[in-house]
Amino acid sequence: MRYVDRAEVDSPLRVSFPVGSIVPFHCTASGKLYLSTLTTAEVRALMAAAGMAQFSPYTVTEIEILLSELEVIRKQGYALDAQEFLVGTIAIAVPILDFRARLSSILTVQVPMLRMSLDDVVACLPSLRDAAGRLEQIMRPERSL
Repeated sequence: MRYVDRAEVDSPLRVSFPVGSIVPFHCTASGKLYLSTLTTAEVRALMAAAGMAQFSPYTVTEIEILLSELEVIRKQGYALDAQEFLVGTIAIAVPILDFRARLSSILTVQVPMLRMSLDDVVACLPSLRDAAGRLEQIMRPERSL
């Protein structure tokens, strides 16, 4: 996954991945959300090529466990990273869909656990979905006419 834009909080305690940063698919909220849009065969092929490296004690490195988690993500419509990539960091990701209801981009909030709990991050879900919906409206083709 590559970050194409960022909005930073004005706090010395934050998670910072500069624009252009590349992060793994299998253990980040945005990566898992993307994987949830693929078929099982596509996920298997991508993970076979990219690997499932262990980044923290919480990283899922078994394809069958990842595939089960992707099923949950498909049903709930969002993905979490509970210290899977970086210990002490959590994240939530929601999809931004194009006018054909395909994944266009992903809106993610990452935060150090010293600032928020996983429950607090999940409580942001309505606001994130609202923001994603507003971005989807902006990107509609009829808006540019």
